[in-house]
Amino acid sequence: MATHDLLDQPEALEQLYREAPERFHDQFQVLRLKHPDALLTRAWVARLTYDEAPGTGLSLRDIGLVILLSVLAGTLANLPRFFDGLPEAYYYPRHLGFIVFPSLAALFLLRTPPERSIVLTVTGLFAAGLLFVNLLPRVDDSDTLLLTWMHLPLALWLTVGLAYTGARYREREPWMNYLRLNGETLVYAAIIGLAGLLLSGITVGLFAAIGISVEDLWFTPYLVGYGAAAIPVVAAYLAIYRSRPGQQLAPLVARLFSPLALLVLAGYLGTMLVQGRSPFTDRDFLIIFNAMLLGVLALTVFTLSERPAAGRQTFSDLVCLVLIFMALIIDLVALAAIGFRLASFGLTPNRLAVLGANLLIFIHLVDLLVGYGRFLRDAAPIEAVEGRVTRFLPVYGGWVVFVAVAFPFLFGFA
Repeated sequence: MATHDLLDQPEALEQLYREAPERFHDQFQVLRLKHPDALLTRAWVARLTYDEAPGTGLSLRDIGLVILLSVLAGTLANLPRFFDGLPEAYYYPRHLGFIVFPSLAALFLLRTPPERSIVLTVTGLFAAGLLFVNLLPRVDDSDTLLLTWMHLPLALWLTVGLAYTGARYREREPWMNYLRLNGETLVYAAIIGLAGLLLSGITVGLFAAIGISVEDLWFTPYLVGYGAAAIPVVAAYLAIYRSRPGQQLAPLVARLFSPLALLVLAGYLGTMLVQGRSPFTDRDFLIIFNAMLLGVLALTVFTLSERPAAGRQTFSDLVCLVLIFMALIIDLVALAAIGFRLASFGLTPNRLAVLGANLLIFIHLVDLLVGYGRFLRDAAPIEAVEGRVTRFLPVYGGWVVFVAVAFPFLFGFA
């Protein structure tokens, strides 16, 4: 169909957009140049360049604020590690509520600045509580001090509520919203914590395969402290952000963990190259490695599902591109190692299943890398990348059915 014919057939243009995004992109660029003033052209330009209303996206200011407050909470959590003269048994019972709650209060106060009197009151209450706990005597096995350590965090939690409600602290509705926000924050914190544990487990398994015990590295306790303290702050921000229409949790978590996964893969690849060691002869490791590859695919898919259909390229897109590239390099080494094992030790059902899965994932990652590259060069719309994700699902389905049904007969039920 000639490009100018599309002007008179909006249904055909819509069908082309849905069924062949790359071809649509090429033809629409020609249409836009030849007929820029046509009503249909202007309507599609408005549709494809539509951005979210101001304030509905993840702003750099908010992200910077969350990072700063997370670092503050993590630093407070790690103070006994920074100062040898500060015993953990003394610090944590007294200051548990002062590790995260000040950052949460600051998050609410700085995002929507309330009246000055509210800021001064919240700051004064935290300062008074901090002074009070540090003036109390050191008494072991004190029931009354134990009650203080148990009840003071609840008082600080109410102080955070004052920061949230602001000048409307006398009204019922803001406090109900605060309670709802706390419930959502707990749910998001649990999800982020589980995702963090999964990433940590994969990281430990990957590095253990090349002889490095991540748990014994000197900086690991600090990372754990910063990560644990950051979870409530990040979860609270996600709860606020997700209260806006159209925001979904899984893509937000994917955008959060994509840079972390990239750091893990980059560190792992660099360590493996420096040491000159290949861990891929370990069958147990291959299971962990394949879980990591599937994780990369999941992060890519969820990140794609959150972005606008025709929005501008973002930092998350670049992270996904580099993440896929890193996974491809490691998968290429894995395929070489699996091939070596097949040549050296013969064919077994498990080795063939692992080889097939890795080949499929490798081909899919190559396809996604090409698609993302075209998108970042403005040679294809993001729908083309989404198409590269979905069109591979039948291939995975065919492979798993083949393994489940045919392998027992091919290998004599071995």
